[in-house]
Amino acid sequence: MLIFSQWTQCLNLIECLLNHIKLPFFRLDGSTPIKDRQTMIDQFNSDPSTPVFLLRCASEASDCEREITIYPPSIDKLAVRNYYLIHGFIHY
Repeated sequence: MLIFSQWTQCLNLIECLLNHIKLPFFRLDGSTPIKDRQTMIDQFNSDPSTPVFLLRCASEASDCEREITIYPPSIDKLAVRNYYLIHGFIHY
């Protein structure tokens, strides 16, 4: 299961819940070291024992968090692009 959020606080809450119920997960956001990202993606795709992947979906134009009232449609496209990246359909 991929869980995308534009807000770090939301990911923090979900992470707290997943830790509480002892469900293994990966989390990829701006604080994830670049060298670790591909390894996490590969593990997620090959190891069903970690069923959840939390991802911060930020606008490419700005990494700041936005209010929901100005939620840009490009975020939806970015989430779809990230889905395909995670599942190996797009390679860079």
